Amino acid sequence: AACMFLFAHSGLLADLTQKPVVVEDPALSTQKPKEYVKAIAWAKRFTVGIIAEQPGRRGEYYEVSGGQHIGSGIVLNEQGYVLTNSHVIPESTSRLEVVLGEKAYEARFVGRRADYDIAIIKINAKDLIPATFGDSEKVEQGDICLAIGSPYGLFYTATDGIISAVGRQGDFGSLVPNYIQTSAAINRGNSGGPLI
Repeated sequence: AACMFLFAHSGLLADLTQKPVVVEDPALSTQKPKEYVKAIAWAKRFTVGIIAEQPGRRGEYYEVSGGQHIGSGIVLNEQGYVLTNSHVIPESTSRLEVVLGEKAYEARFVGRRADYDIAIIKINAKDLIPATFGDSEKVEQGDICLAIGSPYGLFYTATDGIISAVGRQGDFGSLVPNYIQTSAAINRGNSGGPLI
């Protein structure tokens, strides 16, 4: 009772009843952290979408229409070499296209190392910004990471997660000795893109 008496006589009760309480929506705050925004903007400069077209073929009794393989890649250097996964570019690919920013470039196949699941293609473009490579030896379980790619043809899609494990062993017909496992969503079309 004494506390209520003091509270009532302090004038705070009148202030609370007269002034509306404004609670700011955290989503509208200009003070929200920008680390992800900055990291994604940085990585989009060297991340590309890849479209590999396959021709149709005629079977003995039917005709199979052509199709597209969608993937991702990273710009290796200013000369226009792009690194991607080998499985992004099927052997029967008839035409390659690279999407970088708002532009699309005709690309040519340079080569692949299927047992490492890597391939190189090349575009003719100016003012390219090459990727900066990290040190996989410094990656630790629990590190926060972002993946950027073209899942289902949606270029420059970003997902986040953590490094779930390092040094994963797997056969997969590959010579790669170990793998980095992540909880970031990786879907068809993400292959070849960066993990940041």
